[in-house]
Amino acid sequence: MESAGGNYLRMVHSTMQRLTGLLLLLHTISYKVWGLNPTDTITSAGYNTRSGHLPNHNLDPNVVKSGNFDMIWRTQGKGNYKGFAEQFYAQPLIYTPSGQRQSVYAVSQQNYVYRIDAVTGEMLNYRQLMIPFLVADLNGCNDISDCIGSTATGVIDPGRNAWYLTTKTYANQNNQNAQGLLAGRYWIHALDVITLEEKPGFPVLLDGIVADNAPWRMFEGGKHHQRPALMQTGDYMYAGFASHCVQYNFTGWVIGWHADTGKLVSKFATEGGKEKDGKGGGIWMSGGGLASDNPGRMFFSSGNGYASQLSDDPVPGRQPPTALEEAVVNMAIHENGSLTPTDFFMPWEKQDLDGMDKDLGTSGFILMEPNVFSTSKVQRIGCVAGKTGKLYFLNLDDLGGYQMGPNRKDAVLQTIQLDNAVFASAGTYPFEGGYVYVTPVGYETIAFKFGQDGNGNPVFTEAGRTKETAAGRQGVGHSTITSLEGQPGSGILWIVDVDGVNLRAYGTVPVDGILPTYALLNNAGQSKFSRPSFGNGKVYVTTSTGYITAFGSPVNMPLNCSAPYDAGTVNIGNSSVVEISCRALTPLTVNSVDLDSTTHFTAYGYPKLPYIMALGNIVKLKSKFQPISVGPLSTNLNLHTTNLGTQKFAANTPVVIRGKAVSQKPVLKFCPMFSLLVLSYKWSFNSSSGPWITPNSPTSVGSYSFLNLPTLDKTIASESDHFVTVSFNPSSGGYWPLYFVISTNGGMATVGFFGTSGSAPKAKLEWQLSNGTWIEWSNTTAFAFDGGAFRGTKNNRKMRLSNVGGTTLTTTISKPPVSGPLAATNPLGSIAEGSQISAGGYEEATLVCSPPKGQVNMDPEVLTAVWTLNNNDPLFGKHEVYFECSAITRQVGILDTNKQAYFRYLGCYRDSDPVRRMEILLYSSTQNTNRMCLDACGEKAENFPFAATEYEGECWCGKKLPPNKVAESQCDYLCLGNFNEYCGGDGTMMSLFYDRRIWTPDNSTNPTSPTSSAPITSPTTNPDYQHLGCATEGTGGRALTGGFLFSTDLTPQLCQQHCTSLSFPLSGVEYSTECYCGTSLSNGATLGSQNCNMPCLGDITQICGGPSALSIYQHHPSKSISSLLAPTSSPIPSPSPSVNTNYTYFGCATEGTNGRALPAGTPLFSIAMTQQLCQQHCTEQSFTLSGTEYASECYCANALENNAALGSINCNMPCSGDAGQICGGPNALNVWRHNSTMSGG
Repeated sequence: MESAGGNYLRMVHSTMQRLTGLLLLLHTISYKVWGLNPTDTITSAGYNTRSGHLPNHNLDPNVVKSGNFDMIWRTQGKGNYKGFAEQFYAQPLIYTPSGQRQSVYAVSQQNYVYRIDAVTGEMLNYRQLMIPFLVADLNGCNDISDCIGSTATGVIDPGRNAWYLTTKTYANQNNQNAQGLLAGRYWIHALDVITLEEKPGFPVLLDGIVADNAPWRMFEGGKHHQRPALMQTGDYMYAGFASHCVQYNFTGWVIGWHADTGKLVSKFATEGGKEKDGKGGGIWMSGGGLASDNPGRMFFSSGNGYASQLSDDPVPGRQPPTALEEAVVNMAIHENGSLTPTDFFMPWEKQDLDGMDKDLGTSGFILMEPNVFSTSKVQRIGCVAGKTGKLYFLNLDDLGGYQMGPNRKDAVLQTIQLDNAVFASAGTYPFEGGYVYVTPVGYETIAFKFGQDGNGNPVFTEAGRTKETAAGRQGVGHSTITSLEGQPGSGILWIVDVDGVNLRAYGTVPVDGILPTYALLNNAGQSKFSRPSFGNGKVYVTTSTGYITAFGSPVNMPLNCSAPYDAGTVNIGNSSVVEISCRALTPLTVNSVDLDSTTHFTAYGYPKLPYIMALGNIVKLKSKFQPISVGPLSTNLNLHTTNLGTQKFAANTPVVIRGKAVSQKPVLKFCPMFSLLVLSYKWSFNSSSGPWITPNSPTSVGSYSFLNLPTLDKTIASESDHFVTVSFNPSSGGYWPLYFVISTNGGMATVGFFGTSGSAPKAKLEWQLSNGTWIEWSNTTAFAFDGGAFRGTKNNRKMRLSNVGGTTLTTTISKPPVSGPLAATNPLGSIAEGSQISAGGYEEATLVCSPPKGQVNMDPEVLTAVWTLNNNDPLFGKHEVYFECSAITRQVGILDTNKQAYFRYLGCYRDSDPVRRMEILLYSSTQNTNRMCLDACGEKAENFPFAATEYEGECWCGKKLPPNKVAESQCDYLCLGNFNEYCGGDGTMMSLFYDRRIWTPDNSTNPTSPTSSAPITSPTTNPDYQHLGCATEGTGGRALTGGFLFSTDLTPQLCQQHCTSLSFPLSGVEYSTECYCGTSLSNGATLGSQNCNMPCLGDITQICGGPSALSIYQHHPSKSISSLLAPTSSPIPSPSPSVNTNYTYFGCATEGTNGRALPAGTPLFSIAMTQQLCQQHCTEQSFTLSGTEYASECYCANALENNAALGSINCNMPCSGDAGQICGGPNALNVWRHNSTMSGG
């Protein structure tokens, strides 16, 4: 039961007043730890959502467009470092310290900080924190000229009275010359808002820190630039970093620290991989701020980068890559302040954007107001625009990932192509239906109206534009909107710009497709990418020429009239006269004189109008005060003028005149002058106008009791109080209103009492299944995603907490899963700690299951997560709510009775150690899929236990398991016939499957299982052969230049037998499968190599040489060993068959980078491969080019493709069918062209 027992009603009476106060305090809620002036601006855009809407700064459109709204002061900074003009790029902040005047806080690129009176422009305090970094050390990058100091907008924490910001400087504070890039330093500061001195524990140096997620990355202050506005959430501050002109080996950073101690809590690098070209991902957003809609998550947008981890591989948003380039990112903020990426969006053409330097993150990502910009399908929306001019609207709880939309495009809510690039954040007006505003470079500001289609999808439609256009260069500022607490018609859109009119104000609702122009104001030297700040009825902007400027109303008065004027105390019937003297502050013409009210005042005695005045001239006039009623009275006397000078002045000078009227005669007043008499009480349970009830006792009415209620005809003495205690004592649960009317001889007053009572709150936790059915939670069963989720996709389910009790349910503990493949989409925004649910109400949270992308025919994997919950339901208690989701993959090929494929995925393998284990290349097809390959191998009579897809379009079958399993990331080529599957990778990386009906991973008959633990070097016991040692290959040709044998069953014995049959005394095995014969070592080959370490393919317990190394054996022991090993020279085998003049040798070509160099037709794999065999094979298919590779492979096409190029030096492997010819090499092809297709020259 909720009760308001023990509260008070106070009855007050005065001889000059009627009943002045009737107060019932049912609940007292203290929520302010500090008192923030509602017109202060303590962070960029006023709020962490960065939507740009500010509802409480007392800016009235009627005043702004009146002509009296203009520049009221302009204060110049003190900086003159090395003779450079001071520049301001950070947005000024507005704050009212306790007991102090509202102040403007500004920081410059020379690291000067200022506190300025917000009303007068008086400089209250300033100092230089550190020397600035010089642009001369930035290798020609002049985005900002002369100096780099403090560029980003800071944050003021009212609870700590601290101003947080960052500065760029040098290691040596005593050297004003350029100290070099490596001497650059970055510091974070916390300044006292009054003294501007550092708080304890600050400043904090950032240089030398390493990234939490990439410890091989170190922060270097000289290379980085802190441009985005800082963000505070709870006790933590965060700053984003990029580079200068995308130079140097940099990464984007998000660095967080504790606001009290300065201890770093997050050091996150957007380039978290080790790619050779892995630089970029800068966070700059043209100065827009890091954004958040609750303490548990952060959003930002990033710029271009060059790791390009995803290539053309679609990736769900809940599986962010380690390289967060060209992305919108959702970061989970943990309780200790650390960060984890949980969701992302990356445009489908990301790689093209990098190549064209078309950043996505040139504007901030804004979070739109969910109470307006939402539908039944999408609760939270954000938007961002970049250099391509595309405006993206995203679902904050499902950003969209990469290429997850139809046709591998973007999975976003809406994309709008604008007229040009955008370098400034959009802004919102969440009233009158909802509008979004964005300004492309060189074009008008555009207003988009919010709506939704018939399916509940949000839709934004262009509704109007401004008449004025933005500057034709980068620099227009972020859209900012003010309103009078959302009153219709009170919205004002503010745009700052570097060219033309610098500060522009517009109406927020288009009229006939045009946003009405309210004011066009100048601020010479306006800084680029700026955002105006707002105080109490005033607008503040900065310049790149060293000024802080304030605009407001009234502007400077053209006449100094020394107001107010006091006409004194005057009896009714009498009068007084005041003389008014006004000095001209500019040449002007007085056009007219009038009064706001002529009831008690008149004006006269002024010269004939119009009256021209020079600077310093004085005009005199008089005003008569002749009151007709008692009390304090006043009016404005207005002198309307035309400015004849060059400076800005108001067109009206108001002069306040006041007086007090008294009377020597009685005055009739309709108020008690003495005691207050209580005449009657009335009660109603329905409304303040009845129907009325008659209680048994006035001290107990319904659920309320009144203690010390005055009896009827009770008098309350003048200037006294009477207190009544009101208690709420309901007899049962429900809603209990009571309207209490008190009639006195001084008038009548009504007090409303409203109480709610009922049984204790009762929590009911439920889970929604895929068919929409809700099931209630049991502490013995996990909430499960029925049906699971396919790898590389996502499924959402809802959890609902209902209050089926009688009073408010308050969540006291809520620790949701915030990241990983199974997590809450808005962890601290749904069923959050402290959230309340009224009786009969409920709150929902969405969880997402998004398993990492995988291969077909993988075994299911159960993902788990836990959410810890408690509330004030006395029977609920603290619980850990478990969730389960099965990560499943498509099952393809022949299935068993459980719908599981017989062919199981084994992993990514390298099939070239040193030769292929896959005996047959079945096909190379542009329609290739894993199912197509598995079916093809399964249909072969050989009963192949292994099938593999490779190089996007190839299908291989085999009976031997390749020995080397590699990282899954190396099998990242998408199947040509299905972009949702992987088909191997570059070179000989293959996606390998096994038929569990023939072979299993623990099968004792594994085709490659060794019979001993390690190879031995001299297995032979034949006394006719002697192992001489390990020899290097020749430098100008083969070490052994006689016979050759290539065999996948090679052993030293097989090679010895082969060479002996050819009458060669020496045999040498190399690279596991190659056998060479000779009479002596040739071409500079020598014994003593340490590289004979590869097992024989025919017997892995023996060694068969190694890379460019031969295990040498000698037959005929009686022959001198030294003579056999004497170096000789011999020509290297030629790639040319030298017999068929119909073919011309082109040279040795590299393999393709994204596919085969010769990808057409059907490849050929043969252990009898020769150049002639390959030429014939390709000619029969009508292809121009033939290419041999890796001793036994043949490929065909009409041209080199996929970036393949001539000039490789890796064609060095003898043909498997003729050791006298060369048939390419590892990732290298000997390419021939059929002459009959060649034209004249």
